[in-house]
Amino acid sequence: MADSFRAIAASKRLAAAALEARFDHLTSGPPSPRKPKPQGLTAKERRDQDFRIACGAFVKGAQKAGAKLYADIQEAEKLLAAETARGGDQALRLLNSADNDGWTALHWAAAEGHLPAVRWLVQRPDINLDAVDADGCTPLWAAAYNGEYHCALWILSKGPNLELRGKASTTASCTPCNAARSQRNPTIADAIDAELELRRQDPKRVASLKSGNIDYEDFREDLRSISKNR
Repeated sequence: MADSFRAIAASKRLAAAALEARFDHLTSGPPSPRKPKPQGLTAKERRDQDFRIACGAFVKGAQKAGAKLYADIQEAEKLLAAETARGGDQALRLLNSADNDGWTALHWAAAEGHLPAVRWLVQRPDINLDAVDADGCTPLWAAAYNGEYHCALWILSKGPNLELRGKASTTASCTPCNAARSQRNPTIADAIDAELELRRQDPKRVASLKSGNIDYEDFREDLRSISKNR
């Protein structure tokens, strides 16, 4: 987390918020006793947050500062099962719930390199591979930018959109492939380029990936075949 583009952007927001709070304190009188207290999370929002944490998210105040992030798939499975039991679209909502910056559980798992969590998430039939955050970044974009090769491959193997453009706080908007190259992650960029070539050769490839007709091993072999012919 400390070296990711998400951490850099978050630290800038915290610094700006601290300056604003200091200014308010110096320029305003005592708080009104009638001012409503900030509302905490609802029960549903708490469950959504707990699910993202189980998939490797960092939430200030919910975890010890400096603690190493990890994913707990058993806990994530338990939370998802509980929402499934509630009926309706509750499990779908939980699976794709996003924090205030638009990061879903898959964004967090992919960006932080929690490969078991990424594998588990991308195999859920209702996962949104193309969820975008406030800056247009998809989970694949986050993995590509942060150099999480195996996480990027697992997402890539399920047929995500490769043209959606996102950006970090200091970069121009770009595709996942260019995000990888901008951070000197050429193996990820090459894999995305190979997948783009395979899609040009087979217009039905994305549908085959999404339906599971192409499993992970066949997907890897397809990429290798393109690389050999270059």
